Amino acid sequence: MTTALQQRIEHALAACTSAPHAFTSELEALKALAQDYKQKLTRWQHEEQTLNIGIMGQVKAGKSTFLNTLLFDGRPILPEAATPKTANLTRIGYGEQHSLQVEYYSQQEWQQIEEQARQASGSDSQKVATELLGMSAEKQIDFAAHWQKVARLENHTEVVLASDISELQGLLNQFTGNDGQFTALVKSTVLTLPDDALKGFEVVDTPGMNDPVQSRSQKTRDYMANCDVVFFLSRCSQFLDDADIRLLGEQLPGKGVKRLVLVAGQYDSVILDDGYDRDSLAATEENIQTRLLRIAQNKAQQLVAFQRDNGNEARAAILERLASPVFASTFAWGFAHWPQAKWSQSMLHTFGGLEAMAEDCWPAPFSQQDWERIANFAPLQAEWQQARADRLPLLAQQREGFTRESEGQLNEIVARLRGRITDRITSLETQDLQSLRQQQAQCRKRLEGIAAELRTIIGDTLHRARTETLRVSGRLSDDIARFRQLQAHTGYQQERYSYQVSDSTWYKPWSWGSTRTEYGTTSVGLSILQRAGCHRTAPPVQPGLCQPDPPAF
Repeated sequence: MTTALQQRIEHALAACTSAPHAFTSELEALKALAQDYKQKLTRWQHEEQTLNIGIMGQVKAGKSTFLNTLLFDGRPILPEAATPKTANLTRIGYGEQHSLQVEYYSQQEWQQIEEQARQASGSDSQKVATELLGMSAEKQIDFAAHWQKVARLENHTEVVLASDISELQGLLNQFTGNDGQFTALVKSTVLTLPDDALKGFEVVDTPGMNDPVQSRSQKTRDYMANCDVVFFLSRCSQFLDDADIRLLGEQLPGKGVKRLVLVAGQYDSVILDDGYDRDSLAATEENIQTRLLRIAQNKAQQLVAFQRDNGNEARAAILERLASPVFASTFAWGFAHWPQAKWSQSMLHTFGGLEAMAEDCWPAPFSQQDWERIANFAPLQAEWQQARADRLPLLAQQREGFTRESEGQLNEIVARLRGRITDRITSLETQDLQSLRQQQAQCRKRLEGIAAELRTIIGDTLHRARTETLRVSGRLSDDIARFRQLQAHTGYQQERYSYQVSDSTWYKPWSWGSTRTEYGTTSVGLSILQRAGCHRTAPPVQPGLCQPDPPAF
């Protein structure tokens, strides 16, 4: 999709490209603007279709099962191993193939973990650091070879492909599982699955414990700040305990979270614990909800007051949502929607316990409506649906914002370009035109000088040519006059010649090879030129001057 602003940028870019040497800085600025706007538009178009969902909670809070139920009707799209044992951050989204992108700790970050483990403070992060070192020692990691491998990876990240979900599950176990060979070394993971159900979602699954690496804690907060909705899971049996509060303080960003939903999870388990002391399911639920709601309100009030006292109004506004928890049960959702053949052993055990309690203590068994109410996923689904609806005007504002910013940059560049062009025209009309006139005058002066020199040279040449012509013409006239005074005379003279004659006789062998000399005379014609009135005799014949060929033998 090409926008009107893109067309304006391309038009200005084409105008500058036609004269690249004249407007170099503007051309480079327009190229950078075109690239930046294209990237922002592409990212916005992607974000327009993608809902970012964050999930927070302690280990074993049931985060993966909760997300599968909330987003995918209970299908196991997100494997349970996506919630690792260690302080791992996992992002889950759609991809063309099954893949696991693994980001390792850098050597410097691992040194921070070692330092954290030595502090013996008893904090959660110190315990996690100690556990990571213990896991690496148990797996007998060759750190020299590992650091060499990490140094060769771009951004310390390795991409591992899988052919199907089963193979991907095996990879997850290696890199994030409780007993994984590389679990201790992994900083974060990105999981992609070629399942259409994931299109439109990106799930950020945060670590279930405090992180010993502060840089990664900040990275977790940055991801959470970009989420459209964050679900914080707290088990009803240990609702908003100290570990939950510490986790909130560690992972919840100071600003940016748009919607926080507190989920009182595993609601079925506290019904099983509390129901034996009540005479009905309704009485049991009322007691549980009253008690847990009071805890939530008290905790929220304390946390909000603390944040406001420290001047953090944005975080205080987020924490106010803790006062309204949503009670939910993934097991109850399964009891209401799945055939019993699909139930896990844990589900079967819980269902049996609840049914037995209802039979022993209450006047009526559980109904389909009871399971739907206890599951209570309708308001949770409404939360993320509302988050999607709320983000549309926000996205429109974001697009309007970066479009306005890019348009301002374009107007600035165009204004600068117009200024350059105006200055260039002024320069041509004043300084450059005057310079051209000066050059023209200098050329005219040089041409006049050259013409004067040529006139002198040509005049001298013509003068010499005329003089030489007159001289040659005079000599020619004299020769003609002398020739007219000459007369031609003819005559003959006798010339004597000699030649050799063989004196051999064939029957006289002793005469072979002997010769004799013979003599003769011949007449030669002569032509003589002489002035008229003068007489001249032919020169005497000089013997031997002419020797005609002798007669043949």
